[in-house]
Amino acid sequence: MKQQTQLKIVNNNLGTGSETAPEAIRIMIVDNETLVRHGIALMLADEADLQVVCLAGSGEEALLKAQINPVDVIILDVNLPGMGGIEAIRHLQQQFPTIRILALDAHPFGDTCLQALEAGVHGFITKSASVAELLEAIRGVNDGRKYLASHVARQARKFESRDVGPSFRKLSRRELQIALLCCDGEKISQIARILSLSPKTVYTYRYRIFDKLGVRTDVQISRLARQEGLQASEARLLLAKSGRQCA
Repeated sequence: MKQQTQLKIVNNNLGTGSETAPEAIRIMIVDNETLVRHGIALMLADEADLQVVCLAGSGEEALLKAQINPVDVIILDVNLPGMGGIEAIRHLQQQFPTIRILALDAHPFGDTCLQALEAGVHGFITKSASVAELLEAIRGVNDGRKYLASHVARQARKFESRDVGPSFRKLSRRELQIALLCCDGEKISQIARILSLSPKTVYTYRYRIFDKLGVRTDVQISRLARQEGLQASEARLLLAKSGRQCA
């Protein structure tokens, strides 16, 4: 039974023309890791209203397969080789505007979500999401709703509302994020990786932050943050400016 289920998924993903249930949501999974692609397909195999119709390992392959496989929802890793996930999203949105795209990332914080939303995705979840959340996200975006993973949505709303201490309100969006990452003990190289910036750029922001807050060290930033009621867990605030969790 297990082998039959797996074979059915693989056949569909290879685009062999196997029949799809009339009411099923047709899905493409795009991830450069084979185990991830097939793992997600297996998770969806027992859902009567979902049908994985093809797999792709890159943005280029996704564009080609979308031309020959009718698809309703694409689950796409934003960190793809080749043209990259964000660029792939832009091309897919331009060429197939009716397809709903659910972005997938290993990291829940940083600029990736914002970039994906600006590129036109309809939802964003992380690879640490539960199967139940993945199913909710797929069905939600297919129904025309915007979906953000619950913990990401809460942090996005908090960031957008500027629920921070008075000293930190002086900072720009980027400066605030870097300041709080410093509070969380992240090194310059780590902050640069998280935010997709060069270390030199992070250093420049850091000096601006010191000047605006009247401090000289990261320790002093952390002390000021505690005095104004900021929590260390708020360091990785998401810079999403749109989207909401499905009801």
